Amino acid sequence: MQSVNSKSTTVNSEAVPSEVEGSRFPPPLPLTAEELDARSPEDRKSFLDWMETEYYLSPKVHGLATRWSRDYGPFWLDIIAALDDTTTREVWVYAPAQAGKSTLMTGWLGYTVDCDPVPMGLVMPRDDDAAERVECNIIPMFEENRRLLSHVGGKAHKINIGKMTMFDNMAFYLLFATSAAAMANKAICRIGLDEVGKYPAAVGKESDPVSLARDRLETFKGRSKLFGITTPVIKGDLTDQNWTQGDCCEWHIRCVHCRQYHKPTWANVQLDKKSDGSLLAAKTYGKGGRARYVCPDCGAVYTEVDRWRSVCAGRWVSDDDERGPIRSFRITALMLHPAIQTIDYLAARWAAAQQEKHRGNTRPLQGFINSRLAETWELKESEPDEARLNPHITGSDQGVVPAGARIVTAAIDVQIDHVWFAAVAWGWQFEGWLIDARRIETGSTEKIENFECVRPYVEKRWDMAADPDTVMRARMIGVDAGYRTEQIYSVCRMWADLPVAPIMGWAENRISGRLYRTVKVSDGLIRYDLNADRFKDSIYRQLFVAEAPGAGFLHLYGGIPAEFLRHFIGEHQILRTEGRREFLTWVLRDSHWPNHLWDLLVYNRFLAELAGVPAIPNPKAVESPPKIVGKPVGKKPIRTKY
Repeated sequence: MQSVNSKSTTVNSEAVPSEVEGSRFPPPLPLTAEELDARSPEDRKSFLDWMETEYYLSPKVHGLATRWSRDYGPFWLDIIAALDDTTTREVWVYAPAQAGKSTLMTGWLGYTVDCDPVPMGLVMPRDDDAAERVECNIIPMFEENRRLLSHVGGKAHKINIGKMTMFDNMAFYLLFATSAAAMANKAICRIGLDEVGKYPAAVGKESDPVSLARDRLETFKGRSKLFGITTPVIKGDLTDQNWTQGDCCEWHIRCVHCRQYHKPTWANVQLDKKSDGSLLAAKTYGKGGRARYVCPDCGAVYTEVDRWRSVCAGRWVSDDDERGPIRSFRITALMLHPAIQTIDYLAARWAAAQQEKHRGNTRPLQGFINSRLAETWELKESEPDEARLNPHITGSDQGVVPAGARIVTAAIDVQIDHVWFAAVAWGWQFEGWLIDARRIETGSTEKIENFECVRPYVEKRWDMAADPDTVMRARMIGVDAGYRTEQIYSVCRMWADLPVAPIMGWAENRISGRLYRTVKVSDGLIRYDLNADRFKDSIYRQLFVAEAPGAGFLHLYGGIPAEFLRHFIGEHQILRTEGRREFLTWVLRDSHWPNHLWDLLVYNRFLAELAGVPAIPNPKAVESPPKIVGKPVGKKPIRTKY
């Protein structure tokens, strides 16, 4: 207590002066508790504080923790800070599967409702995705937090999809990118774009969904925030263009052994391999102990604990020295907690993707690059080079099935007055040998009887190089039905005693993941429509990319005519655009350039899938007899009292 002067009332921090001498005003009334709170309001929680203290994870959909914790993702802290500051306008994140990106996006909504209410929107790829997000993430989050539940009147199930939901303190829009109407005429301050890589290139006749989302932020331009998060897809697509506009931050981990920082990449993962340099089976890597992460600086081999400790000691590094209003970050599977992802699991996925690549299916490899390494897949045009065919002419005899082959397929390409015929022998992991290729003069192919001269080649018994007394017949024969369709159907019925089927290319499916579809014609006849671009990719790799005989290599018989080789370079791969979608497709170099044998290799590659080539065992695998443990049991049954 301190005296002001001899004539004034003694005051302290809790007292109010009664009446100052000489004043003509009455003393002020004491403040109420509400007024005192208004004069000294509680500091607003930061986004990170709210996540760690208020974000309870429902056990219905989360298995690792009951509350969000930085312990499972220290790399999220800078991203959360960017979402909470006043200078960053957009945040873009590339993240792999199971990294917690949906959890963070949902938490951003919870924080906005609870601590910083402004009009907000969340955009999902489709309406089904929006409904799933409500049921699996948003409703459980509200149910686990009383304060959030109070903002919806205790009824979290009343959140609308495609239109406004009015909480007691703000408006919320749960939208989907396939509807222009759902994204129109809404003033929003914050908007979250989830799984942007799955958005359509355009919304009806409108612009792309990202541009439409930016238009919604114009009213709050000075303090708006856009948060886009996705697994990347194609290099140069809409998502990649937005991500590269930011500062492109990469997480650098700090080695627990040498204390040096480095960027974790798949090149730092060492995998055990066979003596011939090929990968082990995917399930072998999955069992553990056959793959490991190695520091590129000191060569130290990491345990999963070492890897996680190095990740926790990491930091974000950007090539851009000046931080602008757009931030972008990349999270990879190599940065995830061992309880979520391990090197052994990733190695198994990698081996499985490589095996599919040898079979001509690159989708699993693209999926690994996109959803595990969080990198874009680059579409590259392919230009077959005739000079690269020379190593494939290996000197095998025409008409003879070489040692190592287990299945033969054959295909026929029908022209006006002749057909082209090709037979291929197949071995382990689609190692192939072209054993015969020829032009057969038939006369007009409108007449079914003219195909009788082709039958000897269809039912031919091919000699085996390993055993001259043994022969092998084609397990499946395909006839191109794209030309003379009805005549080919009749021919297949006429050859019903042979494994013959009509086949066609399915151009509409060139960007689909399906390899083929079946079409019932009549009388039990089945036609196969194949995804031609996918199998052309496979043959291109086998003829122009594979360098050494073995898995995925295609041999050409010795003495093959030079004019036949021109068929294999008759097409090239180009990048095309339909609307705003880019894709690679194979087209003729010139309308007069022959490509019949190229097509026949493609048909044979498809038939190999149906004939069972993927199940051919490794010829180098020697099965050892099982070891007998203990004394052998006799044939006489053992008696027991039971």
